[in-house]
Amino acid sequence: FETESDRFCAALEVKYSKTYPEVDLSSEDGLAFLHDTQLTKAEQWGYEKEFRLLAKEGGSPTSLAVSDGFASFETRDLSLVIVGCLISEDNLRAIREIITQRKSSVPLYQVRPAPDRYELILQEIR
Repeated sequence: FETESDRFCAALEVKYSKTYPEVDLSSEDGLAFLHDTQLTKAEQWGYEKEFRLLAKEGGSPTSLAVSDGFASFETRDLSLVIVGCLISEDNLRAIREIITQRKSSVPLYQVRPAPDRYELILQEIR
């Protein structure tokens, strides 16, 4: 995403940890629960320096609005789209259709395993 967009100012930084987070299900601290369950990843992923946008059906002041499970973005907000190794053909087709319908020139990449080493590579597929 283009970080200049106001829509992404609410993105939350992911925390990287060596251990599983301890989740206190009896706590009424929703923010702590959210951080522990949605914003914590294994330390090995720390190189990503990831931020996440949280979405909620209908939206809220602190989340991205979604409708029927989908969030809408302005074409200018996307700098590229990356899909995973195991995306289904149906989902990939749906993403391609959305990009085409928007008449967007945003590049589409798929993560693929490198054939000769233990590594993932990005390959443009559009």
